[in-house]
Formats: sequence, C-alpha cells, structure tokens
Amino acid sequence: MDRPAPIGGDFALEAGLLAPDGALRPPGPAPWRGRGHGLLLSSGRGAIGHALDLLARRGLSGRVWLPAYACPSVAAPFRARGFELRRYGQGPGLDRPRGLPRRLERGDVLLLIHYFGRLNRALLDYAGRQAERAWVIEDCVQGCLARGLGRQGDFAVHGLRKWLPVPDGALLCSPRPLGPPPAPPREELASRQLLARWLRAADPDAARALALEAEGLLEEDPLPRRASWATAWLLRRLDLQGFRRRRRVNWRRLDARLRERLTKGPATPLHPLHPDLGPGEVPLGYPVVLAEPDLREALRRALAAERIWCPVHWELEPEARAFEADWSLSRRILTLPVDQRLGAAEVDRLAARVAHHLERLR
Repeated sequence: MDRPAPIGGDFALEAGLLAPDGALRPPGPAPWRGRGHGLLLSSGRGAIGHALDLLARRGLSGRVWLPAYACPSVAAPFRARGFELRRYGQGPGLDRPRGLPRRLERGDVLLLIHYFGRLNRALLDYAGRQAERAWVIEDCVQGCLARGLGRQGDFAVHGLRKWLPVPDGALLCSPRPLGPPPAPPREELASRQLLARWLRAADPDAARALALEAEGLLEEDPLPRRASWATAWLLRRLDLQGFRRRRRVNWRRLDARLRERLTKGPATPLHPLHPDLGPGEVPLGYPVVLAEPDLREALRRALAAERIWCPVHWELEPEARAFEADWSLSRRILTLPVDQRLGAAEVDRLAARVAHHLERLR
C-alpha cells in the first residue's frame, strides 16, 4: 500500500505550478507592489538591511522597536548596524500592543509584523500616530500573497520562500526610490536552494541537506543582494491567483473540519488563533494554540511521523520572556499547513489526524 503524500514542508518544483496557458506577467515585482517602488532582493533580512542603509542618510536615532513575538532573524540586520533594540509585546492574540511609549522619539524605527497573512490593525493604528517622528517598516513576510498589506509604512518587506517554490527572494517596497542593492546574487546559495526544491520528491534527504547548507550560507552573509535569475523567472510564471484562492479555500475547509471533530468548550485542548478569515487575507497557515507546551510538541512529533510537517512560529529570543503572554503563545502554537499543494482530501486527512492524535494524547 502506498504511503500518503506528505503534507506541508518545503516546496518542490513540480507540475501544475505555472499560470494557465503560460501567461506571463510583466517583468518586475508588480504582483506585490502596493505603491511607489519595488526591489527584488535575495532575503527578508537583506531587504530590511537595505532599508536601514537608505534611512542612514536621512537621520536615525539608532534605536529600533521590535515585537517580542518575532523570528530571531528579524533582529539580525539591526544588530549588524549597531542599533539599540527595544521590545514590545502584543498579548495572547497578537492584537493588543503593550510596552510601547505613547510617542516614539524622532528618528526611531518601528518594525511591525503582519502575522499569518492577516492585517495587524492594532499596530498600524499605533504606527499611524508616529508617522511624523519615526520610520515604520512593515514586515509582510507572513503575508506574501495577502492584499492590502504594506501600504502604510515607509518600507514593506514581503518574503517569498515560505509561500512559493522559489530558491530565494524578498520584495522591498517603498513610496521612495530604493536604488540598486550593492551586491549581486550569491550563486552558490541560490543553486543549493533551487536544487533542493527540485530534489524534494526524488531524494528528500539530499534536498534537506542542501537546504540546510543554503541556510548556513544565508546566516553568514549579511549583505543585501539582488534575487537570483531563477526567482525572477519563476515569479513571472507562477499561478499566484490560483495559489491565493486555494489557500483561502483550504483554510475554511480545515476550520470547518476541526470544529466538527473537536470538543467545544474550555476543556478543548486546541483553539484556532484566529476565528475567521477577513476579505483579502491569504493565510500562511492555520495557527492553533495548544493547552500546554508538552502537548504541542507531542502533537507535532506525531504528525511529523506521518510526514505531516507543521512549523513552529517561532522559538523566540530570550528577551521575549519579559512579555509573558507572547512567550507562552510561542511555546504552545503550531501552524497547520493550508498551502496551495493541498486539495480537499489532504485537508480532510490533516483534520482527521490532528483529531486522532489529540484524542490519543489527552
């Protein structure tokens, strides 16, 4: 009997990815450009670094306000440029800012994150009141395909690799001219990532080793760089509209199936982080919050044993412990996949296996 196909995990280069009829979009980052200028770089941290290098000419205080709930790599470009890092919390639903001053100092940088493809309205409201004094960077890495993100700040960063089968890529947008990045693509990085995508189905172990090598190269290279030729080629051909539709359909189906299968009430061991999906929102995944960290880890391992890959967003930096609700959330959250590779049968299997393992683990 054949094993069921994997659910989630890194994207592979496979059939059915390109837009119908081979339709090509115009060159450039038009699918994400909300306003002004766009520049395609190799990574999200490189895009943030390029934004900071541009701002250095316009006046900075040397201080940045970062969310406690963030991927550790977000802080890297600020540390590399000697910024003083300040943290703020957002509570158990990532929607109630705390720890931010009423008024930022002139020249401060505020970075806000749009989580899981959803508009972070609370932080946008706060950022709007700081616009005359501080520089605002919208991190849209988790909202790459969502509509309406990244249109208020001085810069917006859209990440591509967690959404699409591209070897590298992040889009930096701004109402201001961005200029060319100072460094060319790093061929050995893009080649490893591209080969890992290609080998994922045929040789998963080799693909994983190549992907880890590529991540190591990315960690040791702080320079903002242009994205690879392969990424630019794929972006003109991928069926982005189809991906958007499929992710929204999958989110709604998984939401319905989990609600059917799981006991309701305060004793429920799993709750969705978000109760609904708003207009224009395109989900990175379906984040759920488990009752205890140990239950989260046991469920994650049980699903992984069946090749159902559910990422953890994120293992936070130690400074985040000062914000108890954010820290607790990071230890109990698990992101269930709803990406464009999944059809109705895969979504139903995912819901069934989650419900089965939760019943077994309780």
